[in-house]
Amino acid sequence: MRDLSREFQESDVEQNKLMAVLSYFSLLVLLPILCAKDSKYARFHANQGLMLLLVSMGWQFISAMLNLVFDRYWWQFRFLLSLSGVGYLLILVLFCMGVANAVTGKAKELPLIGHFRILH
Repeated sequence: MRDLSREFQESDVEQNKLMAVLSYFSLLVLLPILCAKDSKYARFHANQGLMLLLVSMGWQFISAMLNLVFDRYWWQFRFLLSLSGVGYLLILVLFCMGVANAVTGKAKELPLIGHFRILH
C-alpha cells in the first residue's frame, strides 16, 4: 500500500476532495472521470474506485454462482457460502479505507487492488 500523496499539488487535492470521495460510490465513479479530467488527484481516486467497483461486481457474480450451484445442498457447503460474506466484508473495508483517504486528502493505494491502473 504505497502512499503517493506527495505527488499531488495541495490545490488540486483541496479542490477535488468531493470528486475523490464520490469515486468510491459505485457508478458515481463516472463523475470524477468525466467532470474532473484534469485533476490528477481525482483521477487517482477514480482509478481506485473503478477497481473496487470491478472487484465488487466480480465478487457478486461469483457469489451468485456459488448460491445457485450450492443452494440445494447448502448444509454440506455452508463454508463456501460463508466465503461470500467474508468477500463482501473485505470490499466494505476497502471502501471505507478509500473514502477515508479521499476525505483526508491522502493518495494511498488500496491493499490488494490499488496497484492496478485502468485510468492514467
